[in-house]
Amino acid sequence: MFMIVEVFRYDPDAGKEPYYERYTVHVPALPITVKELLETIAKNYDPSISFFQHSCCNHATCKRCYVKVGGKAVLACNTLVESKDQIRIDPVSHDNVVKDLVVKDL
Repeated sequence: MFMIVEVFRYDPDAGKEPYYERYTVHVPALPITVKELLETIAKNYDPSISFFQHSCCNHATCKRCYVKVGGKAVLACNTLVESKDQIRIDPVSHDNVVKDLVVKDL
């Protein structure tokens, strides 16, 4: 099964305006976490995408993987995508973007 994922892209050091990159992602099965979806994109489609990953993630303890999915703030490590509909992923805040979905000073 495939799903359309739009991801906010921005690198302040590159001097370009923010934009959304659209990926058609093969997802073997649903549900899948937002983090797993981002990892699939990074591994199979675009290794330049930046999002928070940490070895202790998947426990919803560090709270550093906050992103917005469909405008709602969620933890990427434990939020399930249960529909194959198109989704949009943004940083939790557009202020202080380090790169793409990584934000400093949360």
